[in-house]
Amino acid sequence: MSLLPSGNDVALRSYLFNMTEASHIGEARRFAAQITTELNFTEARASDVAILVNELGTNLSRHAIQGNLILQATEIEGINAIQILAIDNGPGIQDLEISMKDGVTSSTTPGLGLGSLKRQSDEFDIFTSPEGTLIYCAILAENRPVTYSRKARFATSVICLPVGEEKVSGDSWFEIRNGDNTVLMVVDGLGHGPLAHKAAAEAVDAFKQMDASLPLDVMMMRLHALLRSTRGAALSLARWIPGKDSVEFLGIGNVRGVVEDFVKQRTLLNHPGTVGLQFRPKAPNTVSWTGHGYLVLHSDGILTRWTTESLNGLEDKHPALIAAKIYRDFL
Repeated sequence: MSLLPSGNDVALRSYLFNMTEASHIGEARRFAAQITTELNFTEARASDVAILVNELGTNLSRHAIQGNLILQATEIEGINAIQILAIDNGPGIQDLEISMKDGVTSSTTPGLGLGSLKRQSDEFDIFTSPEGTLIYCAILAENRPVTYSRKARFATSVICLPVGEEKVSGDSWFEIRNGDNTVLMVVDGLGHGPLAHKAAAEAVDAFKQMDASLPLDVMMMRLHALLRSTRGAALSLARWIPGKDSVEFLGIGNVRGVVEDFVKQRTLLNHPGTVGLQFRPKAPNTVSWTGHGYLVLHSDGILTRWTTESLNGLEDKHPALIAAKIYRDFL
């Protein structure tokens, strides 16, 4: 029996594996194998995923404080892929430069060495401090060179997990693109459980069909009409167009938007109401942003007290590490 949800939902949520026990490594590895089968990975690429999950999981279970693996199916430059995040609360890697050399292992590095893990990954990034280490790896379903560059493309990364003991998440997200026009949606179905999940899923299904060039207020009103049969949701939309040095934002309810450029943090304006139930139509607001730094959207599952200082050292890191840091420290 597959653990994967039906349809495209597999690419919209994350899967958390606590690495406090070695037995959990096998569970994560088997689940990763299901994802690679579902996404038509080549045999060689699926093997690489299994190695990464095993090595990172082993390291976390043996040496880390509160180690977790997070797996997520995704697309990178139009190719199916799996993202793997290793997150812990310490003790950190004392000399990262040495640890990144091939063959170097210790009590704070995986058995193959971080250098080997980096070479096996299509995308790789790492951040370490005494508070813990964050490692991001991504493997494409087929062999194809990909070089992540903060300057080369607008990259997105998401952590979307059910709250507490819930089996499904009431939050969801989607991204639509039309050339350089990128629109992001984060939705938080009212309450928790299956009915919240249904509201979020219907918002995603409707958003997928929209053209990225539509005005955000038009998108919002269409979503409002389509969600009337659900319990409703908090929902935020954000558009970034390279060259315009600005981001458009329209948020109803408590899905927060923040522009973080490592000089100052700007919280984007949300309006009261519930999409699908009641709110007053609003126009989007526009905030200057060159694209340097990060645009962060999150539901009220994340505390709002994180600051620019919370992300020190992450200025040029993959957005997966930003998501991991906020998730680890402000859940």
